[in-house]
Amino acid sequence: DVYKRQDLDLSQEPLIMDLAEDLEPRAISGFPYGERSLLYLSPDYSLVLENLESGESVQLSDPMSVAGFWVSPSRQRMLSSNRLIALDFSGDGNLLIRQVGLPAPAASRATNWSVDESRVAYQDRQGEAWIVSVDGSALQVPEAGSLPEWSWDGRWISYCTRDGVLSVVGPDVPPRAVDEDSLCQARWSPGANLLAYTLRGENELLTHEVVVYDPVTENEIHVEGGGTFEGWSPDGRLLAVRRAGDIASAYVIYAVDPVEGRLRAIGRFDQDGPLSLIHI
Repeated sequence: DVYKRQDLDLSQEPLIMDLAEDLEPRAISGFPYGERSLLYLSPDYSLVLENLESGESVQLSDPMSVAGFWVSPSRQRMLSSNRLIALDFSGDGNLLIRQVGLPAPAASRATNWSVDESRVAYQDRQGEAWIVSVDGSALQVPEAGSLPEWSWDGRWISYCTRDGVLSVVGPDVPPRAVDEDSLCQARWSPGANLLAYTLRGENELLTHEVVVYDPVTENEIHVEGGGTFEGWSPDGRLLAVRRAGDIASAYVIYAVDPVEGRLRAIGRFDQDGPLSLIHI
C-alpha cells in the first residue's frame, strides 16, 4: 500500500494520488460573491448556496449526497463526509464550483485547513489522517494518531503518531521525529515556522519543559523554569507558559519571549478563574 510508505514528503509527486472519482468543474455565470450568502442543506439532502441579496441560488451537490458539512474560515470551502467542495468567485461575477471525492469518509467536524485553504487535513472513521487538495490530489499521513496541524505558511505539518511521537513533514523532508516525550499538544507560531510543545516531566508542572523547535534548522530552544505550553500570542512573538503557583490549586501564566529569554507574569489563576492579574 503506497500510503504506508515512510518516505512521505509534501513535495513529492509520486506520493500524491488521485484516489476518488471527481466531478468536472462547473461554471455558473452571473452569480457574484455576496456578503449576505446562505449555505444550507435542502430537504433532498443537497447542498445549496443562496445569495440573500439577489435571491438567486445554486445547487452545489446532487440530491441525497450530503448529510452534513463543515466549512473553512472563508466559507468558500466545504467538507462533507465524502467530498470536498471549493467555490471560486471571479471578478466578473461568475462562480466556479469544484468537487473532489475524499479517499476515505471524514469522521467528524475535526478539520484543519491550510492558510490559503488549498488543502485540508482530516481524519477518517478509522482514525487515519489524510490531506486532500482542491486540485484533486490526496495523501495519507502514515501512523498519524492526531489531526495534522499546519504551519503558518502551509509548508509544514505536525502531528503525533499512534505511539505518541511528535513528528513533522515539510518540503523535501519525509516524516521526522521531533520528540518521543511530548504531551502531543504542539502548536505552530502564527508568524514563523516555529513549533512549540511541552516536553513531559516526571512531576507535571514542576518538571515539564517548554520547547520551541525550528524544523528548517532542527534547532531547539528550551524555555528555562519548566511549565507547560498554553499558546502563542497573535503576532507569534510570545509564548504563554503555565507554571505551578504558591498553593496547590493555583497556577501562574507567564508571557515568554523564547528568542530573548525574557518573561513576565500575567496573573495567578485557579480552576474558577483569575486570582490576580498583572497589567502589562
